[in-house]
Amino acid sequence: SSFNVMFIFVLFLIIDSLGLFKGVAFGLTTLTLVVAFMPFHFGFSIPLGFWYYSIIIVLIIGAAYALYNAVNIYADRKGE
Repeated sequence: SSFNVMFIFVLFLIIDSLGLFKGVAFGLTTLTLVVAFMPFHFGFSIPLGFWYYSIIIVLIIGAAYALYNAVNIYADRKGE
């Protein structure tokens, strides 16, 4: 399907932009898919509008920020 092809391109672009932390790319893309899928999985009827996409984007940015801080803490401890 076209989703599988696009996923490969998006994953490659994220891997290419992350520099030293290339392993995080798959986690970020998987996180995005899971966060976007969860409301439908649990049966919530949320209209696909501005607020839905805004909430999804905020959740993903928050999780990416937490992941970024965790990777930095790990890198600092490993460097000691």
